[in-house]
Amino acid sequence: MLRPSKLLSDYAIFHVLFALQKGGIFSILNSYPTGATIQDILAKGNFDEKALEAFFDFLSINIPEILKKENNKYILQDFFYDKNFQNTLFFALAYEPVLSCADSLLKRESIYGADVIRNGEYLGLSSALYNKKACDTLIELLYDMDINTIIDLGCNKGDFLLSIGDFFPKMNVIGVEIDSVVSVIAQKELTHKYPERSTLIINGDVSSPSVWRDFIPQKKNFRATMFVGITVWHEFLYKGEQYLLDIFLSYRKLFPGSVFVVVEYNGFSFSEFSSLPEYFRESASVYQLVHPLTLQGVPPSPSKWIELFKHAGMQLEKVVNVHPNTTIYITIL
Repeated sequence: MLRPSKLLSDYAIFHVLFALQKGGIFSILNSYPTGATIQDILAKGNFDEKALEAFFDFLSINIPEILKKENNKYILQDFFYDKNFQNTLFFALAYEPVLSCADSLLKRESIYGADVIRNGEYLGLSSALYNKKACDTLIELLYDMDINTIIDLGCNKGDFLLSIGDFFPKMNVIGVEIDSVVSVIAQKELTHKYPERSTLIINGDVSSPSVWRDFIPQKKNFRATMFVGITVWHEFLYKGEQYLLDIFLSYRKLFPGSVFVVVEYNGFSFSEFSSLPEYFRESASVYQLVHPLTLQGVPPSPSKWIELFKHAGMQLEKVVNVHPNTTIYITIL
């Protein structure tokens, strides 16, 4: 039975977690593997002593799986480092600015992208964790493919390209990222890790490839080139299917014969949610909740994705199910 007090404690828990993460306090605690006292934390930053102790005690009482109190020390537990927990925390932080303004967005008093925007830094951290299995699967598939250039569409800080560099030292790696600040970070990360390799991050919009096409070294033969879009294409569906089809068609025209990989979430209808396991239903429903608020299309079902590829004239080569909420589609343009 759902208890009102449980709703209240859950609400408080996330706000406490947000404050500790954004305030850098978890990072400080992490540097004390055997635990830290309140005084240890205060020595590293200007925090309110009584509030800090109240925050730590609250977490230790309600979720000791994350923070444990022993005598006068607080110790981060293994669950804090669990990838699923980290993903949940970062995802919640990414969309906290949106959900806190949900009432004004619902009433159209605020406009997403102008008055309200999600936190791109935390979204990048969340996506990197959630999509790791898909990225690992792609790397395995690459061993059986004749590819010499990877172009990551919406590369964020370059996590996938950095992984590609580890496994394929001769692969040309290129990223396209619309956020100018993030694209600079990605270029620095790649250049620092692979100083002797030619790496390129293009500050551009993946929906407008004609704008940045001239930056791509290949000019005619793209058969050894792979474009990878990891959970980016559903975002354009809020403008309608034809808008996304037009984007796909522009890639077909500009890069004929190239391998075009789409990694996407699986959408669920209201009736389909009832058949999902509870743990998965909860996360998937939150994911589909935030999309209309942030001017993104809700990801369709795998059959719908395949139908879109067919309408765009893309040749579907392989479909790989990563887990219940993610599928990899390998096509030829």
